[in-house]
Amino acid sequence: MKQFNFMITGAMLLALFSCSKGGQLVLEKYVEEQNKALPYSLDEDMSYDSIRCDNNEKIVTQYFSLEGEEGDMSIESIRNQDEEACKRGLLIEYQKDPDLQSFLNILELSDYSLRLVYTTQSGKPIKTLTWSREEYSKKIDAEEIKEIQKRQITDQVNSLKATCPSEIDESTTLKDVSLDWDINEMTFLYDYKQEDTTMSKDSLYSLFKQGAMQVDLEDFKALDLTTKFKYIVKEDTLVITITPDE
Repeated sequence: MKQFNFMITGAMLLALFSCSKGGQLVLEKYVEEQNKALPYSLDEDMSYDSIRCDNNEKIVTQYFSLEGEEGDMSIESIRNQDEEACKRGLLIEYQKDPDLQSFLNILELSDYSLRLVYTTQSGKPIKTLTWSREEYSKKIDAEEIKEIQKRQITDQVNSLKATCPSEIDESTTLKDVSLDWDINEMTFLYDYKQEDTTMSKDSLYSLFKQGAMQVDLEDFKALDLTTKFKYIVKEDTLVITITPDE
């Protein structure tokens, strides 16, 4: 699942902390400043809508809305992902980014929990994820990160496979998707009705996103995962391969 990279910088957070009477004031100021700039479009599929600090419950909640509605392949793929795998995957994103990690540091000092709420644009719930202070403060080592990334991709492939065959557009149907970690290769199999088979790799990435694979392509590079797109055009099969370094 994608994650935002839109934060007050770590230096600003530390400055706020040093001039405040405690972590709660830092969080309140952080929330106030964030909400001034929200909602904010993270990409064509997701908006970061608002953030709220609940001092009674001692939790900070961030709200996101996703493009699509009930029954859409992309929405159902996210909804069906394993909750623990999602939490670990997003925690990796927080810990990799200096500003997000600074935010976690302030939460930890303040003893607050963190909650992310994902809905459709019309407000229908998709997924809610919550981390306790003990959960988000635990550092994840490099090997565990790779295993979590593998589980995330495997879960999403399985969710996508369960929807096959599925129509991508009027000319393209996704027939199957497979994943083989023994050879580090993922394959998408399409029926393609147009005779023109000239496709750029950029257009394939677009189809890749439409296929509901909500993962960071940097993960593919880190895992040395090759992606193959196989298009069945009449009696021929067109194969386009994207290697990790591409």
